[in-house]
Amino acid sequence: MKQEDKTEEVEIGILPESWHWKEGDDDPVQDLCWKCKEEGRETPVTLNGYVHRVIDEMKHGRTVCQDCIDAYELRKRRNEMKASWEALTPSEYRNTKLNHPTFNTTAHRECQKYSLDTSLFLFGESGTCKTRAMLWRAKLAILKGYSVGILFPDEMKEHAREKYRLDTLKKLALFDWLGLDDLFSCGTNDYMADWIKDLIDRRMRQGKTTVITSQIVEFEWTDEAKKFKNYTNVEMKRIDAIWRRIRERFTPINFDTPQLGSEQTKVLPF
Repeated sequence: MKQEDKTEEVEIGILPESWHWKEGDDDPVQDLCWKCKEEGRETPVTLNGYVHRVIDEMKHGRTVCQDCIDAYELRKRRNEMKASWEALTPSEYRNTKLNHPTFNTTAHRECQKYSLDTSLFLFGESGTCKTRAMLWRAKLAILKGYSVGILFPDEMKEHAREKYRLDTLKKLALFDWLGLDDLFSCGTNDYMADWIKDLIDRRMRQGKTTVITSQIVEFEWTDEAKKFKNYTNVEMKRIDAIWRRIRERFTPINFDTPQLGSEQTKVLPF
């Protein structure tokens, strides 16, 4: 004997008394949305094809008129975005305030001239807010619905050494927007240079946006490679190829510019 599906019966059974439903109805119908009624508004509610999700949310006191559904969905999306942001961002950077007196508003204002689809190379001394500016753009990208990834030096070193580096490169190439923090502090050894070149190449082929921060500029990284490593011509060509791609495909922003003072900026939802 075929087992009867009890899902609809159980879900309807949890409806509060303010709902009216009789056998044969396609969907439960409520006279007024609870929230609207509390606020003195009268919003009739009829559910069409939305019953399972809404009833599940009603266990937690949610409301079900379309305006309230839309508001709930917006809050839910923002909470999901906030969770993504917090998972990507170290705690010390989450409270970045663009109007803080020490924030590099001059360089940040320069970054704002470019769309989120622009690959940027943010360079300058330590403490000039490069990482904060990069993570702020990451937050904007999340709000725009982009898939976002952030890698810090220790993670990049680990990925460059791991056994299944190709699988990781393929995954990293798929992010709509990827931030690489302090990229060239990872060293000039051959496996690191090879990994950086492969990652940049894959993201360029996919047409993805990458933002790099660095305390080191081209001549410093090249000079270090020549001074401390016994590189072959092939390896030096690899290093040259990395910088050629950055020169050709990335917009450079100098964070060593003089500060022009703070400014008030619109606060994001999280």
